[in-house]
Amino acid sequence: MKRIAQHLDLNTVSLYNLYGPAECTLGSVYHEFKVDDIERGVIPIGLPFPNMQAQVLDQFYQWTVPGMKGELFLDGIQRFPGYFGRDDLTKSAFYGSFYRTGDIVRMDKQGLLSYIGRKDNQIKLRGQRIEPGEIERCVLEASPHISKCVVVKWEDNHLIAYIEGFDVDEDKLRKHCQSRLPIFMIPSAFIVLEKLPLNANGKLDRKG
Repeated sequence: MKRIAQHLDLNTVSLYNLYGPAECTLGSVYHEFKVDDIERGVIPIGLPFPNMQAQVLDQFYQWTVPGMKGELFLDGIQRFPGYFGRDDLTKSAFYGSFYRTGDIVRMDKQGLLSYIGRKDNQIKLRGQRIEPGEIERCVLEASPHISKCVVVKWEDNHLIAYIEGFDVDEDKLRKHCQSRLPIFMIPSAFIVLEKLPLNANGKLDRKG
């Protein structure tokens, strides 16, 4: 999104970052991109629409404090009533009236939400819970020559970053990550490929 913004005059053009699962009619949370956002490490997904409510809860379903990661739950007029003919899935998809998105986010002191990654993509490494999405965004911001990135766990003690791009300087990339991420989140290796594999849905294949 930063790359798009750099080619636009944000004084005359409005650019929005929209977030929302299909179960909540795609657009549930939004953020209007500002010039200052170009310098941000992470672009917020923003605030819920006026007819929506958002809660960020920890693993014990307690409210998180600003800056703490948690799962995003959504409720409001755009939330779907349930899966047709699948009461079992519907029951597991809700906490009270709130839909469990399965997405990990962080809320700042202004109430702005930032997307971290998928709950089901979490990696546990040496006792630390890691969100691959945080590492992947850091890698993507390191160079305009990097278009995609997937971080996976290898064996029991290593993280591997698979990158789609060209002319990638691994030393500069590693230093970039070291300046922004804690040491336990630094990949052991960066592997550059011409194309990353996609699954049947056209999304990056983390298991392939």
